[in-house]
Order: sequence, then C-alpha cells, then structure tokens
Amino acid sequence: MKKEIDYLSLSDFDDFEIIRKNLAKTDKLCAHAYSHVKNMHLVGCSILNPESPCLLNIIDDGYVPPTKLQLQRVIFYLNKMGLTKNDISNRLGLSSNGNRTLNYWLAESRDQRIPYTAWRLLLSLAGLSIDLIVLSEKAEKIVEMKAKQLSEAEEESFDL
Repeated sequence: MKKEIDYLSLSDFDDFEIIRKNLAKTDKLCAHAYSHVKNMHLVGCSILNPESPCLLNIIDDGYVPPTKLQLQRVIFYLNKMGLTKNDISNRLGLSSNGNRTLNYWLAESRDQRIPYTAWRLLLSLAGLSIDLIVLSEKAEKIVEMKAKQLSEAEEESFDL
C-alpha cells in the first residue's frame, strides 16, 4: 500500500477561473459590507441608533419593531435623498394608493406597525441596513465611489 500524500496545485482545478471570479465577488461583497457599516455609523447615527433593537434580524430574540418616530426618521431621510412618499411606496411594492398605506403606518393614532419586510426594504433604500445583495455593475461602481469618498474623508480627518 502506497502511503504518499498527493498535493493539489491550482492547475488541478478545472474551474480555476470560476473560483477566481467567485473570490473577486466575495471581495466586493466584503467591501460592500464594510461601506454599509461605515454608513451606519457615520451617517446613520443621526437617524437611528446603530444599537437599536429594530435593526436586528426578526429571528433575533432581541428584535423590536420600529417605533413611529424611527419610521418617520427613515422616511424623512429618504425624502432628503430625493424620494417622495409615492417613490417610496412604489419601491415597497405597494398599490397605487401606497401613500395611504405609508401614511397609515406613520399615523400616531394607528396601532398597526410596518411589516418587517417593508421595514427592512426601507432601511436598505436608505443605506441603513447591513443586508448584503449581489450588485449590478452600475451599483458596484457607485458603492466603490462612495467607499473611496469615505476613505478619503477618513484620511483627511486623520491629517488634521
């Protein structure tokens, strides 16, 4: 019985190019996650406390639905980014009367809270969640540009 250890080399992988591409995608997703975390702490702190239980995953025992005030802050932030309530409603997949649903969730006199999936989508629209998605080339370029801007801003703050 032969007792030798066979070592694999990169040439032993037929799909090395696929592996290389997947690693490159992983690196991009890591950069995307890093930029999300930076955004949460540099920008998001004025909108939502990054430690708020409404930002946890719904399967987490500590998850608490957002308050009306937290929802209002995210909607206001999206408005400042140029999205109208109608735009937000459309992106949430609400009916043509979506503003009515959005207003219902925002009304102090109503007990119904925003559904978890709609809340997560709102956070994603505002760039305030750490949900990872596969990005289009256009979105990847935007994320890379934003990450570069954040890095440059960090470097400038250290130079002061």
